[in-house]
Amino acid sequence: MKLGFAEQAPIQIGVAIFIDYNQNNSFTDAGELVYSSPLGINGAHTESGSIVIPTAALTGLTGLRVINSEQGYPITNPCLTYPWEKRRIMLSI
Repeated sequence: MKLGFAEQAPIQIGVAIFIDYNQNNSFTDAGELVYSSPLGINGAHTESGSIVIPTAALTGLTGLRVINSEQGYPITNPCLTYPWEKRRIMLSI
């Protein structure tokens, strides 16, 4: 997985990614936060990482939520309303 950020302003930006492995539409269960940017990265940059799907994950179409973060604000709850971009994508497991 590779994520790119093109923001040129000197602000901290990042992302949090959640996968609803048990398909209960909450994204808050243990292990469903699968990636969180390190805090303190300013401006344009690329992040990369790997996500391993647990064997206990339900198969089929599963929700994946990506939330953009600015100003170094940590994303800890996928169900809150944040002032930044949020996307829900369907992932086939």
